[in-house]
Amino acid sequence: MVDYLVLRGRRIPRSSKKRGLSQSKNYSSRSSSITRKTSKEGEEGGEPALQLNHYGPSITLQPIQCCSHPHLHSTSLVYSHCSDSELLTIKREEVYFSARLHTVPAASTCPTCLDGQAKPALIDPAADIGVKDDDEEGRRLECTTYLLLQPETRQITEDQLTVEVKGIYDSLFEAEKKCIEVDTQQLDCGSELTPEQYKALIAIHQTLMHEYYDFFLASGYPSAPECLRKLAREYTIPQRIWRHAIYPMLDLLHRRLPSSHDYMVSYIYTTYTMLTLLLESVPTFKEVWMEYLGDVARYRMAIEETDCQERKNWENEALCWYQRAADEGPNIGRIQHHSAVLAKPYTLRLFYYTKSLVCVEPFATSRENILFLFNPLLEESQPQQHRVALKSYVKAHGIMFKRLSVLSFFRHVLDFFCALPQHISYKGQEFREQGIYISSSNIATLFINDDKDILKGYSKALKLPWDSRASYAREHWLNCSDTLPSQTISLDSYIPTTYSTQFTPSTTSTSTDTALAPDPISPFQHTAHLAMHTFCLLLRKIGDKNVLPAVHVSLAFLYTLALTPKAMDIFEPLIPFNDLATFLNALKHQSVGASILASDSFPAPKCSESGYLPEDFAMRGQDWARLYFPDNHFKANSTPVGGDKTKDTLGNNLVRVERCLWIGCRLASMKRWITYDANGRFNTTNWASRLERASQRSAFFLRAAEVLTLTNAAETFSSSPQ
Repeated sequence: MVDYLVLRGRRIPRSSKKRGLSQSKNYSSRSSSITRKTSKEGEEGGEPALQLNHYGPSITLQPIQCCSHPHLHSTSLVYSHCSDSELLTIKREEVYFSARLHTVPAASTCPTCLDGQAKPALIDPAADIGVKDDDEEGRRLECTTYLLLQPETRQITEDQLTVEVKGIYDSLFEAEKKCIEVDTQQLDCGSELTPEQYKALIAIHQTLMHEYYDFFLASGYPSAPECLRKLAREYTIPQRIWRHAIYPMLDLLHRRLPSSHDYMVSYIYTTYTMLTLLLESVPTFKEVWMEYLGDVARYRMAIEETDCQERKNWENEALCWYQRAADEGPNIGRIQHHSAVLAKPYTLRLFYYTKSLVCVEPFATSRENILFLFNPLLEESQPQQHRVALKSYVKAHGIMFKRLSVLSFFRHVLDFFCALPQHISYKGQEFREQGIYISSSNIATLFINDDKDILKGYSKALKLPWDSRASYAREHWLNCSDTLPSQTISLDSYIPTTYSTQFTPSTTSTSTDTALAPDPISPFQHTAHLAMHTFCLLLRKIGDKNVLPAVHVSLAFLYTLALTPKAMDIFEPLIPFNDLATFLNALKHQSVGASILASDSFPAPKCSESGYLPEDFAMRGQDWARLYFPDNHFKANSTPVGGDKTKDTLGNNLVRVERCLWIGCRLASMKRWITYDANGRFNTTNWASRLERASQRSAFFLRAAEVLTLTNAAETFSSSPQ
């Protein structure tokens, strides 16, 4: 019989010098050749063997994947000698390995042992079996066995895993009950806690967190069936972690500040560590863990009162986690609300609050919390002189949102319009980001104050495939009549003469003629005039590349209106089509291919650096923007995760020009408002000119300015001493 010895357990270097293959006490230093051959085992496993030819026994190094660590590879060493079969047990670092002996027929004699005499091994296996280097006898192991070193492992069955998960859940449930009981007692108890009580409370909640973690590991075991993997979602385990293990303890410690400050800091760090561990080991719910990490970072920021830099660091940490969570769940309005709480500039906070209300999954609580933005601004007796444009803009939205004086709304809107052109020139590139927030907030406010059911038109259009939406709308507009609405507009009905007249709550219109139905006190028409006149002022900044992001957002909204005829009927009298055609003609048409402009297909991103624009991520997640972007526009493997998505690059201007011209050509293909001729020029239609004259959009604000002047003069005269 001929036996073979195979050693496993550690990486065997291919260099023979490190293992004593070229030199040995029993052999003088002689040259050896290394050739690759495919053994029978290598053919079956698909791995070529490495053959080392010496004057002694042959040695074959075969790559083997380690069972316990699949990412590691060990090497089996095979050499021959005749011996009896044995079963060995080897101890290495308190771990026992089984050495199983395999025999082969005597006919398979090792080709290198031609003389039939036993020769000493050419390698030193001492490192693999725990023999010290100074043990000379241990350094020579003769070729006597076929040794397979491998740790004994036990495969857990599905039934055993089910029992394990059930046991963990029972312990988890008991720990939950204990935490709920303790938290309820502490709510009713107002006495001061001792250090031992604080430590006991923290220990109970930490134990519950560890039970949750064990449940995730057991139910998500690699060999677990699908029914066990679904348990975490079915039993809402991620939400229960926050509801029972994290939030109650943080709230309890926060209410007992400052005596609980040190304990709260300690518990925040413990919770933060556990959440990062869950983010790494349970990526299925990573958007939930990111949101929780942002919430915990906000708690740490809130209790930091001495170190301003530390507070700023935790604020940035929370914002970073919220942005990453928004990348994973862009349709969730709750995450946008969290970002609004931490945002600093007024326009950025307004953007986040309004976006959270018009996301695919809106967050209704933002209607209440947005007052924390408006109230301090509206209560200012003497507003600061700098940033007049932005403050007036936010105040106008606050007055409309709180349903305050209509004339006060016009006063701030007119201040904003007067200061906007100069503000754009003064801010330069900084306005690129500000313009996105202004345009997006204007559009979102239209849906917040929607009393014309324009969302119904969007819902109907979303049911159509993306490729057929443009053709469906084109067919509708080609067959649409060119008849102006019979309802005439009375500017005086929209502009009161006293400051006491306030906005009324929006109500759904039941009029069949919804385009210009008179609803003078409703904020919807005033919001529409504000949004479209702001768009007009941006279009008049011809040649200024800093307005391109804001114009792109507004153009994207116009394109979605064109895809929803009922919504477009409301807005088309207010859209500045003449200014739009002039602005599009000023863009560089040579940089955009004719095939792109002629196709209904969305201009695809060319690369991850210049294919996505900062305003893309601002529009992403909003309900109306689903009509603009194709379903696969934001690909998970190409969308940048985290980082500063507001950063602009030089290549983005080319993408914006391409997008704006593409939208212009899509509007021109409807052949109703603008046209695109063979010379690459945009022109307005007679219908668009008639609409703009009928709307009296510019006259609307001129009349408001006159009324404000007269009203202010009358109030000044009445308050002066006689």
